[in-house]
Amino acid sequence: MPEIMAQLNAQAVLAVSLEPVGGSPTGQPTGPVVAAGAMHAS
Repeated sequence: MPEIMAQLNAQAVLAVSLEPVGGSPTGQPTGPVVAAGAMHAS
């Protein structure tokens, strides 16, 4: 998880998609994106 956190910055976008049980088999979104928003520096 630290390597993912290091990639987050004010230009990152967080998106939530609907996926099958166990998650996406490809690592990419396979279902519809139901929410998205830009990250902001605190």
